[in-house]
Amino acid sequence: MVDTMPDGTVAAENRTNDVSDTSEVKLPRIGGSLLMVFFFLLVQGLVALSVGLMFGQSLDEYSLIAWSMFATDLVLFLLLYQGLRAKGGVSAFAVGVRIPTIAPRHYLALVVALFAVCFALDELYSWYLGEELQQDIREIFTALMSSNDPVAFSMWIFAVVIGAPIIEEFIFRGYLQTALVKKLGAFAGILIASIIFAAIHFDLQAFPILFVAGASFGFLYHKSKSLLPSILLHLAMNIWASAYYIYF
Repeated sequence: MVDTMPDGTVAAENRTNDVSDTSEVKLPRIGGSLLMVFFFLLVQGLVALSVGLMFGQSLDEYSLIAWSMFATDLVLFLLLYQGLRAKGGVSAFAVGVRIPTIAPRHYLALVVALFAVCFALDELYSWYLGEELQQDIREIFTALMSSNDPVAFSMWIFAVVIGAPIIEEFIFRGYLQTALVKKLGAFAGILIASIIFAAIHFDLQAFPILFVAGASFGFLYHKSKSLLPSILLHLAMNIWASAYYIYF
């Protein structure tokens, strides 16, 4: 068990994976984590506006989207890094930057199983609706592939396949879910974090599948106490989706 201190920190000597110092680990709080979600959306908007103002005359619509996504990821990576390094800030250990507490064969098996479940549900839901989900993303892939702009296409792939899974897992599982679970318990914490994760994609039709995906990431994070398994599953799902949009 982890002993929580009165000020919301956790004694480091109670960590579960070979941390021997006796410093305290500061946990994220719900208010601060919700503010991070708002800031996540704000940065996306501000960066998109900035890229549009700077390159709007020289890039087409889809290249602008790719540049904006790439620039947003770089800004968020930098801000997350600086935040985790800040003295007196939330500990990286507290938001899942640690070795998983379950064996690799176990969390990898969970990654494969949850990937299969999410894929099957996505296919069933698409069949039920009679149309493919997130067609706007397919449209971007198609446009960038036919635009003869390998730089923009590479930026888009990086943003979708690598940047989004890492940044979103830090914000929605590492910060938000950790704070919610600490206050409300595992079930409510994972549930609320998954609802918010699905909602910020602003795609009502895809909301059920995005919620299931978020809950899967949340379960993996809660089970392993590490962001690594949830990032791996998120990466696998985005890689599969990207490959599907490109080749099918």
